[in-house]
Parts: sequence; structure tokens; C-alpha cells
Amino acid sequence: MATKKMSWDEAIIQVLTENGGVMHYRDIADAIAEKGLRTQEDMGATPANTVNVILHSDKLKGKVASTGERGKYVLTSILQQNPILAPATPSEDDEDDEGDVRDAMISAFGRFWDRAIFEKNESRLYGINFLAGPKNNNISGVDFSEHPGIYMLHKGYQVIYVGQATHLCERLNYHTTKDLRNRWDNFSWFSIKDISNDNEECKDRLFSDASLLDTLEALLIETLGPERNKKAGNEFIDKEFEQITQAEYYKRLAQGKRKK
Repeated sequence: MATKKMSWDEAIIQVLTENGGVMHYRDIADAIAEKGLRTQEDMGATPANTVNVILHSDKLKGKVASTGERGKYVLTSILQQNPILAPATPSEDDEDDEGDVRDAMISAFGRFWDRAIFEKNESRLYGINFLAGPKNNNISGVDFSEHPGIYMLHKGYQVIYVGQATHLCERLNYHTTKDLRNRWDNFSWFSIKDISNDNEECKDRLFSDASLLDTLEALLIETLGPERNKKAGNEFIDKEFEQITQAEYYKRLAQGKRKK
């Protein structure tokens, strides 16, 4: 294990340096975890998504370059030594790739969460991702209460109301006391706030036409569940969170602190 916790950019540079070649951002995230460059808790809920964003941050500007192949990166110094790795049209491919990184419009979502558990949790949204692979199974829970996004109120499996919120928990809590208070028993939500270690919202985000279409398709597939669609929405792979209780959330939080 690393004796000193590295920042994301430091860990990415070390992994790419040791690898000496081209790597996909998901492989970079896996290598950071395997080498213990960051603690399990500090890896966050979706480490691959975090690496994806950090690769285009100012901290790595000029140090890491896209190869032009979707999701793959290399140290600029290695690229200079091996020009064959460079894309045929760097400016266009770099722009498209950066847009692809930033345009993950839906960062996380939960389907058919129980209203009773939501209220028992003091109107907080606690979730955990069990679908992103074994490395994420023991992460601390995530509190989505103050995330902006879209939500749906359900009566059984029927959608009775769709809305948007700057703070999901505030809006959902509103519906427990107003006109719809007796009309819904579960809900779905879709967050547009990036999930990273510091849980800060990504600003000045760019969205490509392809991402917009992927997101609209994914929302319809995941919420309507058409019987002929055999795949999940493109934008929703590994992004679903399951509802947990407040007790479970704080238990995992305490376990994560003890592991530090």
C-alpha cells in the first residue's frame, strides 16, 4: 500500500509512467486501486468516471494526451517519442474526446426507491453502487440529497409525476406534504452532478449530440422498460445505485474511516 495518499493527477501520472504506453481510463482507475495509490474510500463511488474527468483537468494539461481512440490516453512525453500513436487530426479528435468525457449527462441514478425508507432516513437519499464491479462493493455509501437532477414519482410501477430539482431531497420532501402526498409510494431519480472524491459539481460542462441522444434513449429505456429493448441505456452502464438506510450509510462511513 502507498505510504502517502496521492492526488488523482499524481496517481494517474504514476500509472501511465509505469505502464509506458496507452491505457483506457477504466484501466487507469483499476491500476490506481490495485497499486493502493489511493485508499478504497478515497477512490469514490465511481473511480473510472473521476479519472475520466481528471484526465481533462488543467492539472494534467500538457502532461497527458488522447490517442484519438475513444477513452484511451498516453503521457505526452511518450506520444512525442512515438508519433504513430497520435491521431490523424489531433485538434478535432481531442475536442470530440473531451466533449465525450464531459458529456456524461447522467452521473448516477436510482430506480423505484422506497418512499417509506426515504422518510425513515429523515428525507435523505443514501445509496450504494453494487453494479460497478467487485472493487466497488465495499465503498462507503453516497448521499445524493443535494444533487440536482430529474425525478419521477411512482404509484407501484406507474409514473404519476415527473419533475426537476436543484436539490433532489428538498423537492421529494415537498411532495410528501403537498397535493401529491397520498398519490405515490416510490420514486426514481437521475443525478447530473459528477461524483468524485470531493463530490464537487463539474462546471462549464459540454454535451455532444451523441451524448444527448444516448441520455434521452437511456432515460426512456430505464423508466419505461420496453419489452423489446434487451440492453440498458448507453449512458447508464454501472451508474445505478441501490437505496440503503441511514444506519447502513453511517456504518459504512465509519468503516471507511477506520480503514484509513
